[in-house]
Amino acid sequence: MDEQAPAPRTRRYRRREIALPGGEKLVMFADGTLTRLGADGNREHTWTPGDPEWSRLAIRFGLRVQSETVTPPGRFVEGTKPPRAGG
Repeated sequence: MDEQAPAPRTRRYRRREIALPGGEKLVMFADGTLTRLGADGNREHTWTPGDPEWSRLAIRFGLRVQSETVTPPGRFVEGTKPPRAGG
């Protein structure tokens, strides 16, 4: 029996819409995709979270792109001892 690796967890977004001038809408879907809908309801353009323009549009929904978290280096200095507990 083949074991499949679990799919990587991705962020889930809440579906939201913002009305734009001229009857158009900017829609965010649960996978983070942003779609601009024309006044007739047809898709005019779609951006995914990896697109460079995505963050400029996502800010309208209150979202900001966060960089990867980096583990800070330890404070160990060669030749020193940590302070004693209890003073």
